[in-house]
Amino acid sequence: MMMNANYVELLRDSVLFAGGDPPGWFCRGVQRRALERGEVLYTPEDFPRALGLVASGTLVAENRSGIALNTLDRGSVFGVAAVFGNADRYVSTIRAKTPARVLLIERALLERLFVEHPNCALRYVVFLTDRVRFLNTKIEGFTAPSAQASLEHWLVQASGGGGELTVTSWSAVSRALDMSRTSLYRALDSLEADGKIVRDGKKVILRRNLS
Repeated sequence: MMMNANYVELLRDSVLFAGGDPPGWFCRGVQRRALERGEVLYTPEDFPRALGLVASGTLVAENRSGIALNTLDRGSVFGVAAVFGNADRYVSTIRAKTPARVLLIERALLERLFVEHPNCALRYVVFLTDRVRFLNTKIEGFTAPSAQASLEHWLVQASGGGGELTVTSWSAVSRALDMSRTSLYRALDSLEADGKIVRDGKKVILRRNLS
């Protein structure tokens, strides 16, 4: 079956091809899925051994407590931990936040691509390396020596490195950081007293000296 031109463009812009044209056989092997709002695609117990690309709509990745870890829009890659390796469980639950369409690239298709196009394999390795660095940064935040340092690290990451962000639920943040709400609000007060943040309702403005 001929692949939709929009899907071909999505693959072309992906980490695998970086602007180059995907082979016809590769496009024909990619699976296409339409998801209804709320439909689950990956769970820890049941998941496709495939790399995913969001073609339209929005997905959300959740941890075991149902806390959103990441929002996935058009062009987002997901399912990295599901493709290779022998783990029987996936790391999170991925569900459709809105009606969505996704592309699924199974392991066998990726293996053929990497053998026939080593440059694609190299791009994928670079992508995975960046993922590892990102996760290491997250771990640093979770192992910070104090509630204030942990929250400070979270604010920087959640805001994309600085500026400002809107926090709709501090309760969700306290669960994500595994700290009590009392400790969280005390840490917020300390950061504000130190001149590192300014709070305006649900908006948090980060000062330049926030590390």
